[in-house]
Amino acid sequence: MTVLFLDIDGVLNNYEALKRDPQLDPVCVGVLNDLVEALDAQIVVSSSWRFFCSLDEIRSLLAAHGLVNPVRVIDATPCLEEKRGDRYFSQPRGVEIQAWLSAHPEVARFVILDDEADMCHLTPHLVRTSMANGLTWHHKRHVHAVLGEKP
Repeated sequence: MTVLFLDIDGVLNNYEALKRDPQLDPVCVGVLNDLVEALDAQIVVSSSWRFFCSLDEIRSLLAAHGLVNPVRVIDATPCLEEKRGDRYFSQPRGVEIQAWLSAHPEVARFVILDDEADMCHLTPHLVRTSMANGLTWHHKRHVHAVLGEKP
């Protein structure tokens, strides 16, 4: 199984998209559609959106904004926190992704789509986007390179 770990802010939207409604950029969603189809990939949500939206709500939102096959959104990474004194701190996203991967040995290959870099030892699997542009056609080539294949 091939998995795309999906952040939303900075991947499926950008500064320009945040100025309008809907706030997801149709070009970014189009690139995601193309990747999912070309790779026969499943999507696991690693975005902070999983803190305030259920998986069904995220599927519906993505479908409403152009995700062709929302059933490909199969899960979300766990929300791991560490208590220090009387405060809780989220673990780096890479730790949460690793926890999900450890529970799913059927994953043969994966890519992380994110605009942040807190992936720890999983950084070689990161295709880093930006809030300036979100996911672009340029990133598609990088995804294929991370997976060791030609676009």
